[in-house]
Amino acid sequence: MTLEKCLNICTVVLIVVVGGNSLYARLESARRRELSLPYHTGDTVMDTADLRLASADVSLVLTTASTCYFCTVSLPVYEKVTASAVATGVRVIAVTTEDPQVNREYLETHRIKTDAVLSAKQNGIVVKGTPALMLLDRSGRVLYQWLGKLAPEQEREVTQAMAIRKLTN
Repeated sequence: MTLEKCLNICTVVLIVVVGGNSLYARLESARRRELSLPYHTGDTVMDTADLRLASADVSLVLTTASTCYFCTVSLPVYEKVTASAVATGVRVIAVTTEDPQVNREYLETHRIKTDAVLSAKQNGIVVKGTPALMLLDRSGRVLYQWLGKLAPEQEREVTQAMAIRKLTN
């Protein structure tokens, strides 16, 4: 292989890699603009017999769907966050717009530990996009929420918020 041919191949590979990353960033940015958070900090999510928010000082509500690309990309982070929640005594509830059994199997396959997997619709949870996280107190008040794929600093933010809320309740 000649040096010129090798350089041409390297140039094409570089264009594909850089262009692919740029396209992914543009798609993610457009997706975030399309979505808005379904609740505001301080809003209240109504408790139900299935949610059982009053049974824990703090609950982490995880909204995913097995067909959601960004949910699947986020699973390694959610595995860490939910493990941290379990370790600190925070209740983990997954809500979904799909069949809860399908979502339960999806989460279990990816080692996501939850206390319950519930239908968003049957429990009155508004879902405007997935993935999403909400930290709720025992009365259902939204303490914090995150939408979309979490950056590393947001992962730390979720973990710190759970620890602080657990200590202050």
